[in-house]
Amino acid sequence: MQRAAWFAITYVLLAAIWIAGSDALLHGWITDHALLVQAQTWNGWIFALATGALLFGLLYRLFRQDAGLLQRYAEQRSDVHMLNQFRESVIDNASIWINVLDSSAKVVLWNKAAEQISGYSRDEVVGRSDIWEHLYPDSDYRQSVVAKVNEILAKGVEVENLETRIRCRDGQQKIIDWSSRRFFDQKKELGSIAIGRDVTEHKQMQQMLRARDRQLAILMANVPGMVYRRRCNTEWTLRFVSSGCLGLTGYAADDLVENRSMSYASLVHPEDRERVQHETHHALRENQAFALEYRIRHRNGQHRWVWEQGRAVQAEDGPHLEGIIVNITDRKRMERQLEQLAVQDPYRPAQSPRAGNGPAGSRRTCRARTQAAFPAVDRHRRLQADQRRAWPSRRR
Repeated sequence: MQRAAWFAITYVLLAAIWIAGSDALLHGWITDHALLVQAQTWNGWIFALATGALLFGLLYRLFRQDAGLLQRYAEQRSDVHMLNQFRESVIDNASIWINVLDSSAKVVLWNKAAEQISGYSRDEVVGRSDIWEHLYPDSDYRQSVVAKVNEILAKGVEVENLETRIRCRDGQQKIIDWSSRRFFDQKKELGSIAIGRDVTEHKQMQQMLRARDRQLAILMANVPGMVYRRRCNTEWTLRFVSSGCLGLTGYAADDLVENRSMSYASLVHPEDRERVQHETHHALRENQAFALEYRIRHRNGQHRWVWEQGRAVQAEDGPHLEGIIVNITDRKRMERQLEQLAVQDPYRPAQSPRAGNGPAGSRRTCRARTQAAFPAVDRHRRLQADQRRAWPSRRR
């Protein structure tokens, strides 16, 4: 309005100066009345053409500005439409909870995931702040959450991985992992946006895994031997070994895992090493379980007999062997003692009617006693005998 008034006043002043000045000049130059009238007529036409050209330029410039404003307005409308589509397709349909609060903690945005997780619809929530009383019915707990929100709004603190427990509309308790930060809208009013993930099932799975790991650790600690997982290489590199390795080998798990201080293969008796390697590779090729008896060297220098049972498993980084190794030195010692007794008293009556008399019957009685003393391990004795008989033929 002010610009239009200045334009009109300027135009009137210029027109008055033009008319008064041109008439004075014409009267001073021309004395003939007819010629003066004709000159004034041409002066009027020149004034009209000059003002018309001036108005044309001004109007053309204004029209171009208006066209630019209309184009920008159309682009803004298109941008707003695209933002609305983005909100509907991305924010509203996002699989995570998204809500926006204004400076008074009132909800201004509540997407579909928030509706599904909490059970409260958008119409019940938007424009209100009492939703937090329903989500956090405990007043003390709610105050702590509200204090955190106020801290975000007042100090601009960004919150990540803030877990809170809410009560849904159906009474369920859910754990929400929040990430939040403040923002400014076009009116410079302070607000915040919060993104929440329902981690209830994840937390339950974590608790179940911790309980299972605890049970497994207790089980491993009470296994009478060493549970292991190793690579199928010449060093028998252990990937995992239970705490029972200390009593079996004299070395702690940290010493044996990944061959940090000692490889398990180096503990195997040199006379047994090739046989054990061959049998485990054969079981790996045939995808069969295996059971072996061999000797290892304890850290104190003594040799011990062990019984190993395992099986090949496939992993991402190649095949591995998993199994258990048990100390059978006492059983081997008892076998030798019984065999010595059988040799010293070969005509001692057999305890079993099937055993018979004589040295052969005494040896059978010896084996029967040994099997009765160690039933858990000797179930594989026949298998070991067959494997030892087959070992020379496999080597040929």
